[in-house]
Amino acid sequence: MTAARRTASCAPPTARHTHRQRAHRRSAGPPGRMSTMENDSTSGITGSGQSPISRVVVMDTPLRPAKATSRVEARRITMAPGFAAGNHVHNGPVFGSILEGSVIFQVEGEPESLLRPGDLFYEPEGVPVRFDATDEGATFLAYFLLADGQEPEISMVAG
Repeated sequence: MTAARRTASCAPPTARHTHRQRAHRRSAGPPGRMSTMENDSTSGITGSGQSPISRVVVMDTPLRPAKATSRVEARRITMAPGFAAGNHVHNGPVFGSILEGSVIFQVEGEPESLLRPGDLFYEPEGVPVRFDATDEGATFLAYFLLADGQEPEISMVAG
């Protein structure tokens, strides 16, 4: 992978970060400060002199508050063209990636963004989010971080 994908973040404005041209990770410094992480190549150089694997951080999002997670449920979700899911909240953090189509994504208090295939997103627990399919519809993977005995829930909110 030569370039990181764009990431929409729902972190508070001081911790919000977007990944476009380069991979970043949160530094140990003040909130909102980013540091560049170089590719992490595995040892075991091939005959061509290049490593057979490359690892690039494309999203590193702190969970605030921290979440005791005992399992992650992954879902492949498809939205019909033009379907407006409306403002909603989840009972736990949700991470995801757009596979096909596009969506209008907005976390309460932040600007909206257009997410396309390869883009990543994060919906924090209990924070209202807008996630509406465009005229082309959308298919995405969503990863629900769940506590012991917890099931994913969605609640619609006025907005």
